[in-house]
Amino acid sequence: MVHDQAPAAKRIKVEGEIQKRTPQQPATIPTDIYVSNKSAFSAQLARAKKLLLLQEYRSITIHGLGASIEKALQLSLKIQSELQYQVDLKCTTGTIELIDDIVPEDTEQDLQTQTRNNSAVHIIITAKSTITDIRARSRNAPRYKKHHGTGDRQGRGPQTTHS
Repeated sequence: MVHDQAPAAKRIKVEGEIQKRTPQQPATIPTDIYVSNKSAFSAQLARAKKLLLLQEYRSITIHGLGASIEKALQLSLKIQSELQYQVDLKCTTGTIELIDDIVPEDTEQDLQTQTRNNSAVHIIITAKSTITDIRARSRNAPRYKKHHGTGDRQGRGPQTTHS
């Protein structure tokens, strides 16, 4: 097979420590949810549902980069499932250029940078007009405060009732 394109440039071997910078993000808006592998899945799911149901945003955007793409896709599908398929998903992919700092072992040398590419996914979740029933039920549902632990507030352990 003959290719008309030149082979991709290989990364040069560097002497020093590579420090990955955090990816540049545009100014965030309340409806942007950035997923990372350190993100708590349940917290991001709750935030997405809150934005769509309680705050009644028409759409939100889930962003995933590199290794977190799979988690971003799973989150989007879970949102769609939990909202009874009353949302549409529109997925776009792209490539983001990232910058790494190269800290030389020799302190006399200057700091250098290198660029690399990483895959990205952006999923726009848009509420259908039929989501109003779910929104109404969500607004009328009782709110429970989370209580961590298994015992009562005095630390006596789980309470049991005897019949």
